[in-house]
Amino acid sequence: MAPTIAELEQLLKGRGFNCRRMGEDVLSIHIPTKAYRNTKGKRHIDVCVRFDNQHNCLVLESHWAFDTRQTAHKQAVIDCLLGAASLTPLIRPQHDPQQGEVKLRVDSLIGTEGISSDNLITLLGTIPAFADGWYPQITSAMLNGTYDLAKPSETAVRDHQLADIARRAGGSNRLRALLAIQKRRRPDIGPSLN
Repeated sequence: MAPTIAELEQLLKGRGFNCRRMGEDVLSIHIPTKAYRNTKGKRHIDVCVRFDNQHNCLVLESHWAFDTRQTAHKQAVIDCLLGAASLTPLIRPQHDPQQGEVKLRVDSLIGTEGISSDNLITLLGTIPAFADGWYPQITSAMLNGTYDLAKPSETAVRDHQLADIARRAGGSNRLRALLAIQKRRRPDIGPSLN
């Protein structure tokens, strides 16, 4: 059975996410970023989560992730976004040419079992990962009209590798627990008696 927005809010708050309800059926999550700066110059991205009942899917989207009104190189920005999206799973940029708004969107079908908490967290992480990873190229496209899709940022590569390690260890919480165990001081038992 599909979860409710209240259940998603409880799950995300339990995992430490800063989220708030926007009406009855939209949840807004405030996620810090490393490289990406939003249209107000702040290092965070807001992701809205809602259900699309018509298509039986969960929709995660970041409104005004980028603003093409701030550039003379609109076509370069659109080309860069589409190229980056083709190299990144799940992300779908959407552009409103009249207002200049660029949304980043992820859709996930909801089966009869709903969506697992791990899948939700993974989906939620794709939008800030995309924004952080491709921000230097998108910014270059906005400022200069040029970009290089062959060079994702070092932050994106490092974060992808860390996420892969965490996933293999059983999740980020499990990885933290393993690192804490490793950091504990072992008692000094002196030289071996062998």
